[in-house]
This record gives sequence, structure tokens and C-alpha cells, in this order.
Amino acid sequence: MPDSASAKRYAQAVFDLALERERLEQWAEGLGALCRAMENLDMFGFLEHAKVTMPQKVRTIGEALPDVDPLLRNLLCVLVDRGLTELVPEVEKGYRRLLDAHMGREQVQVSSAVPLEDSEQKNISDFLSGLIRKEVVMETRVDPSILGGLVIRVGDRLIDGSTRTRLAEMGKRLQQGAIEASA
Repeated sequence: MPDSASAKRYAQAVFDLALERERLEQWAEGLGALCRAMENLDMFGFLEHAKVTMPQKVRTIGEALPDVDPLLRNLLCVLVDRGLTELVPEVEKGYRRLLDAHMGREQVQVSSAVPLEDSEQKNISDFLSGLIRKEVVMETRVDPSILGGLVIRVGDRLIDGSTRTRLAEMGKRLQQGAIEASA
């Protein structure tokens, strides 16, 4: 299985080319199209099949993705040729991280026990934006297992304000108190 270091190198190379050509957003869309194409199991299987020649694969990529920048189609051809087709989603994610950093944006994942109202999402986004001093691109998801509160992931940082975690901490303190009282 290819490593994520390879995906990061490809993402950086693609980002550098996109920046040089002033096509950052267009290439983000193009990489998204490559990912969607790789989600098609028939396409993925065709590109991975050992008996299909590389010229046939290149022709199919061109026909299936005519609106994608030729350099991005070439990237896919290189990945296919090197047996790294499965890296396409990781390259796209790495590229988006680089693009967000370049644009002063931060991806934030917010989990809540129930769906958040639009006003709540805006308040959370505004708060986080002020906290990290970047534009926040927020993705929300519902996770009933957290019981209440929020779990927020900003980059590598995790802010866990969930009821589940608070109850677990309270249980530990109660248990520790019981142990200390019996000692």
C-alpha cells in the first residue's frame, strides 16, 4: 500500500504548479473530478487492470475527463502507471489542505448530538474564526453517541466538550474519590 508521504509530495507538486499557473481553485475542482472518477468501481478496475495497456488507459482518462486540465489528467496517468491509483483521494485532500493554508482558511469538523441550527453554526464559526484568526470552513455531523455538547476538530487539535466525555471524567473523579476515601 502506498504511503501518505507520497500523496503529500504529489499534492505539493500539483499545488506548486497550480499556484504558478494561477489556477488554484480550478485545480481543486479538477482533483475533485479525479476523485469522483476513482469512486466509480468500473473506472477504477479498468485503470488497475493489468491486461489493459497504458495507452488504452490514457485514452480512457482523456475521454472520461475531457473538462479536467490536461496536467491533472497527466497526474492521474502517472499515478496509474506507477500503481498508485489509490492515492488520488489523499492527493486531493493534501492539495485542499495546502490551498486552505494558502488562502488563510482552516477546515473544522464539528460533531453534535443533534443537528445544529443555522444560527448555532454561524455562532460556532464566528467564535472559532476569532479564536484561530482564520476563515473557518466548517463541516458538521451528527453523532448521537456524544449525548450533548460539541466535539470540535481544528487541524490536529481536538476540543471535546461532549457530555459523554464530561460524564466519563466525573465517573473517574468519583471512583478516585471512593478509592482515596477507603485508603
